[in-house]
Amino acid sequence: MYLTKRKTTIRLGFFQTWEYISIITIILECSSIYFFTEKKIPLSSNLVLIIGFFPLALYSLLHCLASSRARTSIVTEASLYLAFVIVYSLTLGRSEFVNFAMKFLAIFPCIMICTHYLMVTGRIHIYIRKFIQVMSVLAGFSLIMWFLGPLTGVIRPNSSVSFLWGNMIRKADSYFDVYFTSQREATFINIWRNTAFFTEAPKYCLLLTIAFLFETYFFKRRKILILLGITIISTFAYTGMLGILIYYFAQYTLNVVHDIRKKTIKTRTITWPVIMGAAIIAAYFLIATKLDTSSGIGRLGDYIVCFSVGMRHPLFGYGFLDNEYLNSVLHASRLANGVGNTMGLSNSLSQVFIDGGIYLVAYYMISFAGIIKTGLIKMDHGLTAVGIVLLYLFITTYFAYTGLMFFMLSCGFFLLLKRTKRNAD
Repeated sequence: MYLTKRKTTIRLGFFQTWEYISIITIILECSSIYFFTEKKIPLSSNLVLIIGFFPLALYSLLHCLASSRARTSIVTEASLYLAFVIVYSLTLGRSEFVNFAMKFLAIFPCIMICTHYLMVTGRIHIYIRKFIQVMSVLAGFSLIMWFLGPLTGVIRPNSSVSFLWGNMIRKADSYFDVYFTSQREATFINIWRNTAFFTEAPKYCLLLTIAFLFETYFFKRRKILILLGITIISTFAYTGMLGILIYYFAQYTLNVVHDIRKKTIKTRTITWPVIMGAAIIAAYFLIATKLDTSSGIGRLGDYIVCFSVGMRHPLFGYGFLDNEYLNSVLHASRLANGVGNTMGLSNSLSQVFIDGGIYLVAYYMISFAGIIKTGLIKMDHGLTAVGIVLLYLFITTYFAYTGLMFFMLSCGFFLLLKRTKRNAD
């Protein structure tokens, strides 16, 4: 009896420790500079994710199969997912299928099984808390390095690195290979943006924004929110700032709608028009400032180009990551608009539509709808607002096939299939 209990404790301890490793792999895989330099990590980002999640998936699957309730739900989820994969895979060529299989038959299922186990056992809060812990440590460290390094020059870079981003070789100053200055902010003042160890500020801001959303929804610790908020500002990435604005405005508006339905007049109901006006002004300022830059022009052009290209094969797309024709059109569009000789899409929606057409986009949208639907049914306005912001990030930021995206899609798909009871008013 004692040995059995001890073995269970050891296994759970292993699972809890490896959760941190899986979180670190999610963060590193989200365009960290280590995968793009000459002295890069000797593993692909896909393999790093598999290392991070396969042991957890195996542990999670064994425990889910041991419970009749969990076994039924995971079989249902797996069956629907497998049907989706089979239908789409029939439209792919051989080389496209290899890329698709790595993402959707290896990495995604591992993350989905882990997420299912976390949701069924109620450990999802613990996992998200660990994610926030890691991001908070990274945020604090990057702020210190940003201030003492590129801002004040107290710490000098000890080397420089070259990395491939898009179709261009770029250089970044390296601070002991743990902090890099990879992007400048030229909208207001010409200073280095806080990019930590990422290839660009928007990807770092994406992780910070999602950590901020999780923190404000689950835990609401003021010091953590302030730390994450300041770090988001230091990246000068307007997408993240606008995402936080959307979260608070959406939650506020949903609360006002609830008051009106209940025929209750509160202070927030009266002040809502003022809040709406302020939110519109702030959003307009952020969007207009972004569109005045070459990056903003390029982002807007991406939607137009990708929609026109995708409509040639609207149902199943061109093929998974088969972007040769798209890149030629994007290249011409960006040169014509004065953006420059750059490659790489700027948002996930365009990439998914090009790769899989309406079919693949629908799967993503259904998963986001699962989060929003659950929030609406439970009258959980915070969860609904989280779902809205995640959908906004999908539309505006490129991370279509990352571990971070797969984790969010897995959560949404689970919530969509789960029977949710409406909370009492």
